[in-house]
Amino acid sequence: MHLKRDLRFTSLATWFILLFFALVFGSLSGTSMVQKSATFDEPNKLIAGYANLKWHDYRLAPDHPPLARLITALPLLALRIPDPRVTDRRWDDSLVNGTAQILFTSAMLHRGDADRILFWGRMVVVGLAVLLGSLVFLWAKKFYGAGPAALALIGLSYFGTADPRYYGIPFVYLPSTPFYYPGHEERDMGRKPSHLAISATNLQGVLLDEADRMVLTPFLRKVPIAKIGYSIFIYKLP
Repeated sequence: MHLKRDLRFTSLATWFILLFFALVFGSLSGTSMVQKSATFDEPNKLIAGYANLKWHDYRLAPDHPPLARLITALPLLALRIPDPRVTDRRWDDSLVNGTAQILFTSAMLHRGDADRILFWGRMVVVGLAVLLGSLVFLWAKKFYGAGPAALALIGLSYFGTADPRYYGIPFVYLPSTPFYYPGHEERDMGRKPSHLAISATNLQGVLLDEADRMVLTPFLRKVPIAKIGYSIFIYKLP
């Protein structure tokens, strides 16, 4: 009887932590993103995903796999975004010129309701971030219990331009490119991660300077405990 009560309490505590995380992160992300303008390539990815879904046209921005932009463009199907492929000659230019593509998709974004398009595209990313955070919590809880799981901390070597803080990821900064987090020495002082997540590109030291490369090189001789899409290697620290 006591065992059943304990299990029920554990389950309720888990759901409470997850719900609290989702509400806080969703609120902070929602209030923050409505105050931020689009990044230089955000319209490109959103409009390309919309073209894939709505018009079954995959010619725009074919340099990236389409899954992420297809998912983020799903809410845009409920919005009325005009089809420019026949009436606007810049569409043809954007198919062969990267700069023209950025300029054209930005203009197309503002031809519709830019704020609504950005908001709903970003809300999908917020939802995915909540899902990721929940999975990290459940994974850490399985090995360490609910307390440490709620405070799960990773050392992160990240290859990309987006700031991981926007996704609610608690991390200690490791040498990364092109992402750089100024002031990380003071912020990370005394914080010890339990696991490391290292980009395959950074692990090979492709774009890092010599000093940063030496920090990550020792892990080339270690066996990761997991790989995420063969692009991020996970290591457990002793």
